[in-house]
Amino acid sequence: MEWRNVLIFDDINSADYDIYVLDAKINNGVERDVESISVPGRNGDIHIDNGRYLNLTVPYTCAIVDRADDTLQAFFARLASKIGYKRLEDSFHPEYFRQARFLGAIEPRMFAQRNKGVFDLTFDCKPQKFLKEGEKETAISGTTTFYNPTLFPAKPLIKITGTGTIAVGASIITVSQNPGNMVIDCDIEDAYNSQTKQNYNSYISVTDGKFPELPSGNTNVIATGLTASVIPRWWTV
Repeated sequence: MEWRNVLIFDDINSADYDIYVLDAKINNGVERDVESISVPGRNGDIHIDNGRYLNLTVPYTCAIVDRADDTLQAFFARLASKIGYKRLEDSFHPEYFRQARFLGAIEPRMFAQRNKGVFDLTFDCKPQKFLKEGEKETAISGTTTFYNPTLFPAKPLIKITGTGTIAVGASIITVSQNPGNMVIDCDIEDAYNSQTKQNYNSYISVTDGKFPELPSGNTNVIATGLTASVIPRWWTV
């Protein structure tokens, strides 16, 4: 039924347990990480922006519509078994997903001889809402222009074959050696083997030591000598 919204956390789909989402506060905004310093004799505070956003709590109000006695605890157990950040998406905003950690569930309010119930789920989420459109992998041929539709600079994942250079706007990555399966992750600022996870940082150099970003709007990406593909990873808040 169309009104039955669902959430998917990693490989867990709430619909598989006859659990549906009644409400979700996923657009309650994010807060920048800012330090306030008070100086004696000086009016007002000094604000130091740490260049990042803080995590936020995302609550879901859910209902189980059948088989509560059989499936509810199994559902909670599977959620609780997930360690660390996992992908979280829902059918309210199917164009986005988050990286989230399950915090827990509130004891359900049961109805109809405990076969149905309403309860809350809470997730600790990274501040970004990632666009699924940003998961598209694009092969670089000559000069390829990427358009970032958001206001926030994206940190792409770049897959490299061979050696040479790849220029992302004014930033240039030089690949001097490539034992194979090279991935450059501009978010965690690492180069590694996509299969073995062996570190490849010694095989690359980047302009001014800074890994490239894709700012809002258009950016040209140019591969010279090597071949590459880019997953841009667009995000917003």
